[in-house]
Amino acid sequence: MMAFMINPSEIELELWLRSFSRLIEKRFSRQEIQSGLFLGFHPGLLELHHLTGLSLRCMSQDSESQAIIYPWLLPVKSWDEVSDTNLIFILSRRSFSKLREIVPEAKRQRVFVPSASDVLPFVEWSQNSQGIVVHAAEPVLPVNNPDHRLFQNIDLGGGFPLNPEYLCVDLSKQAQLNTDITKPLPFLSNSLKNVNCAHTLEHLSVTDSLKVCQEVYRCLMPGGVFRVSVPDLFLFSKKYVEQDRDFYEEILPDGTYHYPGYTLADRFMYIAYDSGHQYFFDTDSLTHLLKRAGFMNVYPCEYQKGRLYLVEHMDNRPGQSLYVEAVK
Repeated sequence: MMAFMINPSEIELELWLRSFSRLIEKRFSRQEIQSGLFLGFHPGLLELHHLTGLSLRCMSQDSESQAIIYPWLLPVKSWDEVSDTNLIFILSRRSFSKLREIVPEAKRQRVFVPSASDVLPFVEWSQNSQGIVVHAAEPVLPVNNPDHRLFQNIDLGGGFPLNPEYLCVDLSKQAQLNTDITKPLPFLSNSLKNVNCAHTLEHLSVTDSLKVCQEVYRCLMPGGVFRVSVPDLFLFSKKYVEQDRDFYEEILPDGTYHYPGYTLADRFMYIAYDSGHQYFFDTDSLTHLLKRAGFMNVYPCEYQKGRLYLVEHMDNRPGQSLYVEAVK
C-alpha cells in the first residue's frame, strides 16, 4: 500500500528496518527494485543485494564511500538522476519524516510507508504472557570483509582460534574477529552453516545467553548447526552428593587444583559462581533456552560426536561438560 499521509509508528519503523530486505524481495518485482531509490544507507541493503543479485541505488551522505566497498551500490547525488523511479524506500528510524520532506513534492506519493500489516509476515515473533516478542534482529554489516560467504563456520566466544576453518569471534585479543557477542552479530541472516559455542554461555546472564542464541538462530541458514557446551550441573551435583574427592581434587599439570577450595562445597561453589560464571546449566535448562531462541530440533550429544562440522576438533573439556546441538 502506498500511503504518503500516514506516519508510521515507532514500532512499525523498528520492524521495517529489521525486515525490509525480505519484504522488498518478496513484494516487488526485480525491475521495481532496480529502478527504486533507497534514502539512507543501511546494512540490510547488503542482505537485499544477496537475495536479489541486483545493483541498488542509494542517496545518502556516505553512499559514495560505501560504494568503494560495495560495488553493487550505486550512489545518487541528485533527484535528476532518478527521474524514472516509481518507488522510494526510506531507511531510517529517527529521520524518517525529515528524509521524506526532502523528497520532491511530485515524488512524495512514491514513498513506500511501511505498516505493521506489511512487515509482520517477514518478522519472526511469538507471544507470551508479557506480550509480543520479536525475534528478528536488525541487520549489521559484516566486519573485516563485506563478503559474508567467507564466514560460514564460526567459533563464538572461543577466546582464541581452534581450527583454521572456523572464524574465532570474541572480545579477546587473540580472536580473529573482535566483537561483543551479546550485541547483534555481524553476519547476514541465513548465512552461516556451523556455529560452535564452547564454555561461553555460563559466563553470561540468562537474558544475554538468550540474545546470543536468538542471533545465532537468525544467522544460521536452514539446516545449520549450533553446538553448545557448558559445565554440566547434573554431573557436578552428582559428584558432590557422592562426595567424589577424586573428581573435585583433580590436580592440573602446573600443580594447582582444577577446582580450588578447602572443602568439596567450596569446590562446587567455585565452578558454580566463583570462576566468572553467572549460570549453571543442565541438559533440560540448556535445551529450553535454545527452544526459546527459536530452535525446534535440539539434541544432547556425546563428546566429539554430532553434526557440527569438524566436531572432533572443536570439543574440549571432556568429563565436565554437557554438549547439545540445535539445528535450524
